[in-house]
Amino acid sequence: MLLSFSVTNFMSIGDQQTLSMVATKLAGSHEPFDVSIPSMTEGVLPCAVIYGPNASGKSNLIFAFERMRSLILTSHSPQKLNGKIPHQPFLLGGGWSDSPTTFDVSFTLNGTRYDYGFSHDAERIQSEYLDAFPESRRRKLFSRSGEEIDFGSTLKGAKKTISDFTRPDALFLTVAAQHNHDEMTDVANFFSSFYLSTQLSFADKFVTSSVEKGEVDERAIKFLNLIGTGIIGYKTRRSDLTPQKRTILNDIVRVMQKHTNDEDEEGLPGEDMFPTDMKEVSLQLEHRSDNGEAIYFNIDQESLGTRRLLELLNHIFKTLDEGRVAFIDELDASLHTFAVRSIIELFTNKKINKNNAQLITTTHDTNILNTDHLRRDEIWFVEKSHGGASEYFPLSEFSVRRDEILEKQYLDGRYGAVPAKFSYRHFLNNEHDSDI
Repeated sequence: MLLSFSVTNFMSIGDQQTLSMVATKLAGSHEPFDVSIPSMTEGVLPCAVIYGPNASGKSNLIFAFERMRSLILTSHSPQKLNGKIPHQPFLLGGGWSDSPTTFDVSFTLNGTRYDYGFSHDAERIQSEYLDAFPESRRRKLFSRSGEEIDFGSTLKGAKKTISDFTRPDALFLTVAAQHNHDEMTDVANFFSSFYLSTQLSFADKFVTSSVEKGEVDERAIKFLNLIGTGIIGYKTRRSDLTPQKRTILNDIVRVMQKHTNDEDEEGLPGEDMFPTDMKEVSLQLEHRSDNGEAIYFNIDQESLGTRRLLELLNHIFKTLDEGRVAFIDELDASLHTFAVRSIIELFTNKKINKNNAQLITTTHDTNILNTDHLRRDEIWFVEKSHGGASEYFPLSEFSVRRDEILEKQYLDGRYGAVPAKFSYRHFLNNEHDSDI
């Protein structure tokens, strides 16, 4: 489970900002996860829902985690040899462009709490550390400053040999995991297991390819039916690739091989690199006509919201089954309030979320504030400071009456994190005003 995530100097984020999934003592509509982790006396939350105006930095918190995760999984890739580390510092404040970006995360794995973090610029990893808390006391596994790595006495397995393989632009955790170090591999796998969705719409071919391996989760079909889409089933159809599509696929593979220098597997010009019996898979969703006849629609005949829901739900149910974490940017994009509310309830309902899965999402849907599905410590806001930096804070920091209508109070600006108000009539009457 994720306990907290902090980031400094990344995109719209300047000073360190922290998203905490640790519950407060506040009462709420549901209880937090009761986990036996030292110092976690109030439990851990299943959800964090982030509100804020456009361009406030809501998505950047998810992008930050995506960047951290990407570096953990790929920093030792051969393709990155002597390459630059992606570095997007905060540019609106003095000195930030020359400062490192820092990521820190606290999480539980196999009943043990871990703290991990690193800082980097465009050239090298400047620092890195990993601590464990097996019995409520900190146990250093390793700490790094530049190219010097100091190992804790309890870290088992190869260490010096792996550190010799660690380039200045690569993370020790990445190198250790790729060399099958047991504990480091488990930690790296924790990050690889997350589901991150930053795509707001899904083309029909994308949805088809995503469900080809595991087909469609039957619970996703049931969910779509319960919210009134009319979908009651599905089927897949397999057909031969047309010569034109086969040519396109061959060309795409050759271009990818060229840019990854994979010369050993590069096909000859004109060579067909796909099996002759390879099939194209298309997805069709079942509806029922007024006379009870089954009618199948191709996925491209369905709405954007239906396509997005189908893709999201396949991953959401897998996340719930495996007790993992899902990061979803703008959950409400193309979705009705009832669909958004129902997805949140999948995580807050203990009868459904039996394995302590977590959802972290951004949204503009203020109707969710009026539901009984979210605790106050699960509602977060983000707004820009006077200097243009994103600042994140939870609703639990405010004193809220029991009868308070949260949506109204939020839209009235009581909690901040709302767009600046202006008059559209004033805009029309002053279209040549230099201030507009």
